[in-house]
Amino acid sequence: AAEDTFAVTRFEGDLRPLLQALDAPDDTAGPGQMCTADLQLVPSLWLEAEDGTLIPVHWPRDACGKTKPGAAEQLEKLDPGVTIEMPIS
Repeated sequence: AAEDTFAVTRFEGDLRPLLQALDAPDDTAGPGQMCTADLQLVPSLWLEAEDGTLIPVHWPRDACGKTKPGAAEQLEKLDPGVTIEMPIS
């Protein structure tokens, strides 16, 4: 039987701009807020602390609940390191 896995990519580089973008507050919807009905697939993002602890990250959201572009833009500036397949347990 095939084992289910997920891909883990470790990004390298200066994380400060990414951390600043991730620190942005979520926007709140105003009265009569109009949003598109499309589905946004958002990848899971975890940060690894110096002691190896993994911390799940919340992507800052706009008034429609979609991710703000700042964090994704900063993530794209980092160098993707090795990608490994991890078993889902």
